Amino acid sequence: MNNAMTVFNSLIAQCSTTLGIYEYLESNTIPIDASDLLRWQYVLAVSALDKYIHDIVRIGMVEEFKGNRVVTDSFKGIKLELSNALLIMNSSTPEIDFSNEILKQHSYKAFQDPDKISEALSLIWDEKHKWAVISKNMTSSISEKDLKTQLRNIVIRRNQIVHEGDCLSTLPPLQQQIILKKDTTDVIAFITDIVKAIEKSIPKTTTAPAGTVV
Repeated sequence: MNNAMTVFNSLIAQCSTTLGIYEYLESNTIPIDASDLLRWQYVLAVSALDKYIHDIVRIGMVEEFKGNRVVTDSFKGIKLELSNALLIMNSSTPEIDFSNEILKQHSYKAFQDPDKISEALSLIWDEKHKWAVISKNMTSSISEKDLKTQLRNIVIRRNQIVHEGDCLSTLPPLQQQIILKKDTTDVIAFITDIVKAIEKSIPKTTTAPAGTVV
């Protein structure tokens, strides 16, 4: 799953680049509202988390398909159209075709809310108390409840930025919610901590027990 982490780190690095542009504009007192650069970083950080969950779940499911990871109950419950199942079974590259099928099935789903993330992780991780485990692996000391609440609040603000322009009113003149540099840097650090905690929490690839059907 190293590739998932590499992609996440690359997306987070883009936040740092944009932050540099914001700081340049602010330090040179250029007469322009650069706050949307902070909003962009905020949205990108949440998107990086979403992308990471998509990637590790798909990679983990392929490992289950290959027999290199213990199959979870949620994995056993996935549904494939008969035509797609036959295509995969008769393919010279079944792992690639299975990966593409999962990519297609998950393409319309967002893995940002704690419950949705837990649901996605169930496809590769049978732990019933996932967020309890993740919270213990966070660098900062935080309870499971507070961790989930803080992430939900971040997602709410992300949705306000993406779907509502971060506006306080639907009537002109335009007035957006205040966003500070600290708001964005705190979110980036928090989401990075979550991803690292998930990396520590999910079991590494293991060989499925003899007789396991994948």
